[in-house]
Amino acid sequence: MILRVICRRNHTRLGGIRALSESDEQVFRRLEEDNQKRSGSAEQKTERLVSGVSHCVDVVRRHDYENFLCTLVAPTTARRPLMGLRAFNAELSKASITPFSTPEEKKLQQLKLAWWRGALEDIYRGRHVNAPVAVELAHAVRKHKLSKGFLVKLIEGRSRGVRYNSLHDVENAADSSFSPVLYLTLEILGYRSVGADHAASHLGRCESLVGLVRSIPHLRNKGMCLLPNSTLAKAGLSQTAAIRGEDKEALKNAVHD
Repeated sequence: MILRVICRRNHTRLGGIRALSESDEQVFRRLEEDNQKRSGSAEQKTERLVSGVSHCVDVVRRHDYENFLCTLVAPTTARRPLMGLRAFNAELSKASITPFSTPEEKKLQQLKLAWWRGALEDIYRGRHVNAPVAVELAHAVRKHKLSKGFLVKLIEGRSRGVRYNSLHDVENAADSSFSPVLYLTLEILGYRSVGADHAASHLGRCESLVGLVRSIPHLRNKGMCLLPNSTLAKAGLSQTAAIRGEDKEALKNAVHD
């Protein structure tokens, strides 16, 4: 009840995305009732739980090792939902559409993202989901009343596959693919405030920029470059020159900029 009052008081934050309407409350009650009614022995439930958690831990360890380590030092009660959230984000990352996706890859990625859209709808409607990551995400949603809008934004952010013409484009992409994870992390940890969200927004943009810089050598080996066109032009570089590494000093200036 206190959480709902706080959310209503802050209904204007982030375009009202955090506001808990009456329909939201009904969804959360239905999720709880559905969880209580599920059949199966205690042993079967424990086995499924261990299997789902272990799968998520393995996904995060393999695909997001830095955040795997961060989650290990989170409060004990938050580790399971955080692993579920990070595993969900890792699965979306693997299904991300990029400017370099081939038509075949793009089609497969679109199918994966469409599956997650459907799974998310099932979770918020209280329907049972079978995939281990989806099960753990449902647990996090049910336990911490996670904002659906942020989860949807993560899916949509992975479906655009746009090139960066400016740093503004990088920041906009970060607002869809990095910052929402941090907003949801704050919700799991029990922090819901404008100040915390503002800090998370900036941190998400920083994380995006760091990831972009770290990707330079990896993408260059594949003949790719994601640095913004305006940044390259300011340093006197073309996409081709950046990929070939023809002017390392100019590339260094572009990264510094």
